[in-house]
Formats: sequence, structure tokens, C-alpha cells
Amino acid sequence: MYIDSRTLLEGTLLTGTAVDPIRYEVDQEFEDPWNFLIGANWQPSPSWNVTVEGGVGPRQQVTAAVAYRF
Repeated sequence: MYIDSRTLLEGTLLTGTAVDPIRYEVDQEFEDPWNFLIGANWQPSPSWNVTVEGGVGPRQQVTAAVAYRF
């Protein structure tokens, strides 16, 4: 899996004191955009579907879903 994502966060922190507001800017991006995925999809009946997917490597994540179709 490849994710090409970059986020710029910026804002102002109000301290509530006589100090001027503090402005900040944070530039975020993934250190390594590649990640390996392992997953499975199981359909125990025509109406039910179960999906599980997990990421291994620098980014670890788990995605799970249960679906019912009528």
C-alpha cells in the first residue's frame, strides 16, 4: 500500500496572559509512504460478509468490517 499524504497544521495559541498569541505551523508527512498489508474476506452466507485487513511495517493499523446485505 502506498500513501502520499502531507498535512499542514497552523494556528494560534491564546495564552490568556500579556504575552502575545503564539503562532505555530506543523508540516506532517509519512516518513515511509510504503506499507505491507495482509487481509482476508469471508462470506459465511449470501447475506453476511466479514473483512479484516492489517498493516505491518512502519505503520501498523487494523481495519475490520461486518456487512449484512438484504
